[in-house]
Amino acid sequence: FVGTLVWHKGLHVLLEACQPLPWDRYELRIFGDLDTFPDYTRRVAQLADGLSAHFLGRFERGRTAEVYGQMDVLVAPPLWPENSPLVIHEAFQAGVPVVGSRMGGTEDLVAHDEWGLLYDAFAPAELTAHLQRLVAEPQTVARLAAAVPPVRGLAEDAADWAAIYDEVTGRG
Repeated sequence: FVGTLVWHKGLHVLLEACQPLPWDRYELRIFGDLDTFPDYTRRVAQLADGLSAHFLGRFERGRTAEVYGQMDVLVAPPLWPENSPLVIHEAFQAGVPVVGSRMGGTEDLVAHDEWGLLYDAFAPAELTAHLQRLVAEPQTVARLAAAVPPVRGLAEDAADWAAIYDEVTGRG
């Protein structure tokens, strides 16, 4: 997990989903500022008690590749419709598949069972089933990782938007 430790990012759903997993078969690394929302941080720390979970705090932008390089998958469990979650783009840049909730841009970026897995945001049991599958079938993680799409560069994205703008305004 990478993100703000706040309710709408859904870390508590991920922790609930991890409860049935065999603690010795996975490691949950949680990256996010522990001081931004201290009440929520205390709540999720209690939920993490007994799990193979580690709160690793925030990290500087220069460590992004290192942090994502430690992951087999990124779980992006937002409970609200984020537009285009940066963490998903960062994971894809590192070749890391994403398990994400069917909310907003997450559903638009992750192709289910191609380079990630999707689940209902308010169904921790569905997330548990996906995580159990990945723990039991490491070859699935490798297959998903091999299919992660390339991330378009800023210049390419800007050029595409400029072309759309020109077409819509009749300049093209």
